Amino acid sequence: MKNKLDFSENRNIFMPTHNMKKCLLKILKKVFEYPDYTNKRVNESISYYFDVPYDNLTITNGSMEAINLLLKVLNKNNATIFKPTFWGYEDALIRNNYKINLYNLSENLKYDLETISKKAKETEILFICNPNNPTLDYIDKKNLIDIIDNNPNCHFIIDETMLIFDSDFFDKSLCKNVSKMQNLSVIISFSKFLGIAGLRTGAVFSNRNVIKDIKKTMVPYSFGIIQQEIIPNAFSNKKYLEQTKVLIKKNKDSLCKSLRKIGCFVIDSNTNFILVKLPSGTDSNKITNFLSNDNIIIRNIKEAYPELGGDWIRISINSKKNNDILVKKINTFFQKNGISINAKNK
Repeated sequence: MKNKLDFSENRNIFMPTHNMKKCLLKILKKVFEYPDYTNKRVNESISYYFDVPYDNLTITNGSMEAINLLLKVLNKNNATIFKPTFWGYEDALIRNNYKINLYNLSENLKYDLETISKKAKETEILFICNPNNPTLDYIDKKNLIDIIDNNPNCHFIIDETMLIFDSDFFDKSLCKNVSKMQNLSVIISFSKFLGIAGLRTGAVFSNRNVIKDIKKTMVPYSFGIIQQEIIPNAFSNKKYLEQTKVLIKKNKDSLCKSLRKIGCFVIDSNTNFILVKLPSGTDSNKITNFLSNDNIIIRNIKEAYPELGGDWIRISINSKKNNDILVKKINTFFQKNGISINAKNK
């Protein structure tokens, strides 16, 4: 049986590192011990890596816990989401009995700054996935700060889970702004970036009062000893983490070029996945099944995000070798099904 090539999950293929794997083996000897319920060491490692004060952050069980804890602590009545976007926001709002205001992105799948600013005046909480998943649209830091400053009665929850893959993350991120802006919270999932999805790790950054309330709300000992050991180990090698971003971008640029050459419309950003609109006449269901039969897994998002319109797939960046295999198989499908390549597709 052939090995499966998985392009469906947005994870860093260069993680976990060898040192992280060794660390995991050592941690197994400690599983009989209670973890530190204050999460002091792991929070210190995040504070150091992101250069954010200790009192302005806390570790969470992935971004999903961060979102749910924020909604409980903020204790508002309504929130706004721009779709298509990460499904977890709506899920968390339903769980916490919020009234949900849903608005579509613009026709070209972009954020409209004027619309965001207008809706911020009509809502108590506003979610922005930046860059957005799955459309990859990004709002410039300055523009986002202006909107947040001009709407003090709205609390903005900015999801930077995809932004952390950007080589310019520390210049683009709003993490450091949380100590100055009382109506801003930033959430990040580490599961994808560190390649440890099964360990469910993330963090929330916000003003001191919000973080203090979140820590009070969190269930004691909810964060296991494995995460408390592996996160400091991972973030201790900042140089390697930055190198993985460069490698991912290099592989991504090559993949985008190849896909455009065979007739696909590609939306990309400095993240670890791309959004691909298939040429006219291509059924995303059929190509997904075709690739699956060859143990190649992609994310068919036609049904998950009907707002996109047309046939779209999402592809996570893999090695250059595996990316080339994927392009070759997609091209084979086009040829077998008589999909013509034209200027419009490109």
